[in-house]
Amino acid sequence: MKIGLFCDNFYPTIGGTETAVKELGTALAKEHDVCVATIKGKQQKPDEQLFDFKVERTLSLKVDKNNYLALPQLDRKFKKKMEQMDFDVIHCHSTANMAYFGLKLAKKKKIPFVITVHTKMKTALKRHIKVGFVVNWLIKKMVKLLNKTDEVYAVGENIANELKEYGYNGKVHVVRNGVSQRKIFDKNLLAQQLRQQHNLPDDMPVFVYVGLLVKYKNIGFSFNVLEKLKQRGQKFKFFVIGGGPDEKYFKKLATSLGIDQEVVFTGKISDWKELSKYYAGADLLLFPSIFDTDGLVKYEAGAYQTPTCVLENTGASERLVHNQTAFIFKNDVSTFADQLYDVLQNPALIKQVGENIKNNKFGDWSDTGKEYARQYTLAIENKKQNDKT
Repeated sequence: MKIGLFCDNFYPTIGGTETAVKELGTALAKEHDVCVATIKGKQQKPDEQLFDFKVERTLSLKVDKNNYLALPQLDRKFKKKMEQMDFDVIHCHSTANMAYFGLKLAKKKKIPFVITVHTKMKTALKRHIKVGFVVNWLIKKMVKLLNKTDEVYAVGENIANELKEYGYNGKVHVVRNGVSQRKIFDKNLLAQQLRQQHNLPDDMPVFVYVGLLVKYKNIGFSFNVLEKLKQRGQKFKFFVIGGGPDEKYFKKLATSLGIDQEVVFTGKISDWKELSKYYAGADLLLFPSIFDTDGLVKYEAGAYQTPTCVLENTGASERLVHNQTAFIFKNDVSTFADQLYDVLQNPALIKQVGENIKNNKFGDWSDTGKEYARQYTLAIENKKQNDKT
């Protein structure tokens, strides 16, 4: 098959959707002809040196530090290239400009146009738009787009249910993201290096957060929980790894809560081995996100036998089981703090859950690629049948 993967953000910008498109493209390219159509970015190396698939980039307008507005309708050269592509299916991973361009192109080519929704769109829109009726209008516009789409996929049940709340009544297929297979280094050696580097006693609990430093990730929840732990006399160190627009806010929050000596902001760590040091040396990953649809950091930490603490009834907790593959706590600071304190008194349980998450087979990207290829084939067949009637 000749597959077009369309998206409004892509490498060198790094995020959950960008990673998913890259990993899916790599998996599909083993058996299919794949082209990623996306925005122009400030990539340091040519795309052909970075990826196993073709990348075509269109004009775009920078909206903020992490986001661009794709302008394919204004890019004649890009439009011509896309029209010359002999796609069998166009699979879009956003509901912004590239989706509308992809839908129009697919109709012209008489091929299926399918979409995967990766994000809680209302929450995402509220980050940038403070006027409620504008957000609601954009959600209605998105639902109209989905109604024109041949197939709609979501990366989890949490997202599928939210689409129904928006007013989308069509079928949503849940196709989960794969888990990246990365090189794993010696856990004990890395853990020892981390404690030596930061002068940490062997018995001091270490927590870690890895990701974008933005309020909607609910990082402040962890800070409030840790304030209560400190009030109980619990010693700990919390490494906050990443950068983002709200970094200064969180530094001030740590100071105001009196935990600035316990919290270490490392900045963004791109080197996998260096990041692995923190995963390997941590006792627990704190990930109380309500926004995230899954959170691949859970599996990265799990590769080093480090369990994650998540909130119940969230996308982040969907694939996990309490006290077996994670610690799933209530969405209440005091209750979370009590439950976390209890877990810290049981290091044997932490170790067992860590071993469980490491050994659990959640499915890699080759599985996800095969499932999407199967879905594409069905969509192509359905399209042919519908065109006959």
